[in-house]
Amino acid sequence: MSLAEGTVPVDESTEKHYHAVSDEIYVITDGIGIIEIEGESREVEKNDCVFISTRRKHMIKNIGRVPLKILCICSPPYSHDDTYIVY
Repeated sequence: MSLAEGTVPVDESTEKHYHAVSDEIYVITDGIGIIEIEGESREVEKNDCVFISTRRKHMIKNIGRVPLKILCICSPPYSHDDTYIVY
């Protein structure tokens, strides 16, 4: 398992991507965003938790006025080699 904090600046988003091996959990620690998983979107805010299973394409956009902060928990641990950007 790995744990990292990510920050998405105001009006920015992550690249759409997926992980072939790792499941991922996002815990929103500050801000408001829209998370998209496999084409379905929903609003997330501080204290929300989102489970993203392997091979599910996802991205998150900051729609608030402060940086969107996320704790990213991966199991097995995060690896750059397991991150596939979707174009």
